[in-house]
Amino acid sequence: GARGEGGGKPHFPACEEGVALERGEKTIRDAFEEFFFGPLGKILEPFLSEEARQHLSRARVEILKAARAFIDAEIERIERGKKEG
Repeated sequence: GARGEGGGKPHFPACEEGVALERGEKTIRDAFEEFFFGPLGKILEPFLSEEARQHLSRARVEILKAARAFIDAEIERIERGKKEG
């Protein structure tokens, strides 16, 4: 499954290995990055200084951590519901 052995956190080897979605043209990671961060990057890119780019890069990590926490909580809620139901 998607769960790894490292502390119960999700592990997606396909993302790490860059598995192609369409004949090697785009990886899962590429699709994820494009979906979540592409629109903002296209709008702001021409106006960003190097300092602002670095700040947004660090903020991206925090956004990903928040998304992971939300997804983990949803998975736990669904699993609890299955056990109680």
